[in-house]
Amino acid sequence: MSNSGQRVKDDAVREVAFGSITASYANLGAALSNDAFAITLHNNTDVDLYFSWDGTDDHYKFPPTTARSKDWKTNDMIRKAGDRLKIKHAGSAPSSGWASLEVEYV
Repeated sequence: MSNSGQRVKDDAVREVAFGSITASYANLGAALSNDAFAITLHNNTDVDLYFSWDGTDDHYKFPPTTARSKDWKTNDMIRKAGDRLKIKHAGSAPSSGWASLEVEYV
């Protein structure tokens, strides 16, 4: 395996507190400032949450207190700069916790 010489960088964490998560899709922080190569999503609330890239379709459903990392295509981007993740709760509103998106880019 060869090393491309590229250095992985971490973007600022995008985080939202439980009180800001509603039944309608809302932005989870700012749009991506760089092409993403890996992302990690966290649901540290007490309810199921949905995440969406287009604000219409439910792309990911996370049960309470779970996290997942995505790296669909090693050494290639998985999301373009300008994409923005959106979030909503899946039923009753959360009463504690937070949700976040972590992004790595080169």
